[in-house]
Amino acid sequence: MTAPLAALRRGDQVTLTVTSIANGGDAISRLGEEPGLTVFLDRGVPGDRVLARIEQLRPRFVRATVLDLLDESPVAVVPECPVEAECGGCRFWRLPYDEELAIKAREAAQTLTRIGRGAAFPELDVIAATEPRSYRERARLRLGSDGEVGFLAAGSHRLVGTDRCAVLRPELDATRPTIRALFARIPAVSSVFVEWDDERQGVALTAELDASDATHAFRTVRARLDRMPPLDGITTIALASGRRTRVLLGDGEVHRRRPLAGAQSVVVREPVGGFSQANGRLNGRLQRAVLDACGAPPAPGAPLLELFSGAGNFTLPLLGAGWDVDAVEGAGHAIQAAANAWRTVGDAARGSFRAWDLERGLPPELTSRLHEYSTVVVDPARGGLPAAVVGALAGFVGSRLIYVSCDVAALARDAAALQSAGWSARQLTLVDMFPRTPHVELVAVFDAEAVSR
Repeated sequence: MTAPLAALRRGDQVTLTVTSIANGGDAISRLGEEPGLTVFLDRGVPGDRVLARIEQLRPRFVRATVLDLLDESPVAVVPECPVEAECGGCRFWRLPYDEELAIKAREAAQTLTRIGRGAAFPELDVIAATEPRSYRERARLRLGSDGEVGFLAAGSHRLVGTDRCAVLRPELDATRPTIRALFARIPAVSSVFVEWDDERQGVALTAELDASDATHAFRTVRARLDRMPPLDGITTIALASGRRTRVLLGDGEVHRRRPLAGAQSVVVREPVGGFSQANGRLNGRLQRAVLDACGAPPAPGAPLLELFSGAGNFTLPLLGAGWDVDAVEGAGHAIQAAANAWRTVGDAARGSFRAWDLERGLPPELTSRLHEYSTVVVDPARGGLPAAVVGALAGFVGSRLIYVSCDVAALARDAAALQSAGWSARQLTLVDMFPRTPHVELVAVFDAEAVSR
């Protein structure tokens, strides 16, 4: 540390000006003479002058908590969320949406360059959200010991109670009285997962239980439900304990409609709690970005390999576009839901659905067929591609790889490995699936480099 910083101690209070926003949403400031020591703040927007308390000192950075806003940024606006300063979900309510989007795009590009270890990336295309409010179709609501329903405060287990969330679909918010009536003051229930069923236009509720007291909780909720009048707008009520899910109302499923070709579509019936994109409004744009990147099949029934395929979010549109898709997914219930949906509308021979743990690499039967594919689509979890999958793709002799990522840093790391194996990023699109939060979705298109392949 420089001399003026050497005396800093944990708990000291300092005045800082926010200069930018980091990947992940922390505000950034500097301490000391140029270039200064990087300070990560728990909140703030560029231009804010704040009083902050030092929480953590490291040789290369400092973490601090904002205590007071001394001077507000000239670009700041009045937040629509009354608890935005406390809640751990959103970060950008104090910025106009266009400013938020610019920050996300700039930080994504910088993170790719910083972590990509020399990997080259094209200029970023951006697909903005059509509406940054009331878009979220799945969320985890927390219950307090007094029956209060809300979200956790940033970096803690403290409940932030609120009657309304500005990013949730109104139908999900409207279930709070039902959640209180069914689950309040049951020690085993600390959270309820809410999901929008777009096919049946209703909400599925899944209480997540502490397994040690699941039986008592099940009996209590069932007795409460029996005494309640019919619940409008609720399609399913379930209780999940570990790997076991008990259904108290409905079929224990969420029905989601997925596009095929033209005006055709298909309904996917997946057990509650499975993964799906939270922003239904923009999911179609994300699907279209992947379809456009794949292009038309080079020949009727051309094979395409899809890894981490989930419940068919891309699989079904790709099948509808004429590809023969070999889909691989670790979650058996998800891949089965996609297979069941395709059987109702399409030629079963044109789609194969395999449940396989991709941490182990590709299934052996697909490894031997890797040379048959011209295109591979991957959509891994936040941690990125397992090393075994990266190794397999290094031997892929096709021409195109489409990588869908929900984590910029993971994409940057994998892009560096892919580039060393002979892949070059030709197109990069940011889809702002999560307005008001620091999260984004990226679609990267890699082409084989003719010289090195």
